[in-house]
Amino acid sequence: MPYLLFVDGIPRVKAQTVLRPKEAPMKRTSLDEFLIAIKNKGASDEFLVQLLKDKGFPASDVYAALGRHYTELTGLPLPEARGRLESAREAFFNLLAF
Repeated sequence: MPYLLFVDGIPRVKAQTVLRPKEAPMKRTSLDEFLIAIKNKGASDEFLVQLLKDKGFPASDVYAALGRHYTELTGLPLPEARGRLESAREAFFNLLAF
C-alpha cells in the first residue's frame, strides 16, 4: 500500500517496495566455469567465442554461457527478443504509411 511522504511541505505518494523471492542460483556447467575463469583473466567475448567454436562447441552453447555469465554479473535477466511476426507487421505498416 502506498503512503504519503512530505517533501518541502508537499505531499508525495511513495510506492511500497515489492520484495521478490530470491531466485535459485543457476547451475554452472564446465563451460560456465571455464568462461568465468578466462573472463577474470581479461579475455574478450570475441576471443572466447572464436576459441570455443574452434574447439567444437556450438555457437549457441557459447552464447548461452555468455548470457548466463552476464545475467549472473548484473542480476538482471536477458531481455526477450521481439518475435519475427512483430518485425514483419511493423515493416508492413511502414510500407502502408509511406
